[in-house]
Amino acid sequence: MCRLCAVLSDEAVLLADFLLRPRMSLVRQSYAAQERRALPHGVLPSMAYQQPFLNADGFGVGWYSPQKSAASGDAGQALPCVFTSLKPAWNDPNLRNISEEVRSPLVLAHVRAAGPTLPVSDAACHPFKAGRLLFAPNGM
Repeated sequence: MCRLCAVLSDEAVLLADFLLRPRMSLVRQSYAAQERRALPHGVLPSMAYQQPFLNADGFGVGWYSPQKSAASGDAGQALPCVFTSLKPAWNDPNLRNISEEVRSPLVLAHVRAAGPTLPVSDAACHPFKAGRLLFAPNGM
């Protein structure tokens, strides 16, 4: 099961304040989720997908940057920025670095657990952006 997190705030929020620092941050949930620890009786965890507490097949974070819109000449319309990686979220130093610097009032983050028939690929790490839109599907 993938995990999603969205933040909508009146003020810009530092990414690290919800991705890294809280006791049950999205990054911590990607390797130590508590609510789905047990597999059904008789099922062996032969694949990462069957380990319901592990999201190790990539991650992504998207945010809206007022600075980016000003640079593009699109005054008043913040444009989305996206950072994705195939690394597990807990093992990517770049995520830690940008999380300590980036602030935004609107953020969408995702940690991925690929299903048995789904590839681990850059194309599957979201959120995605299209024009001014930022989105993240969950499931097939």
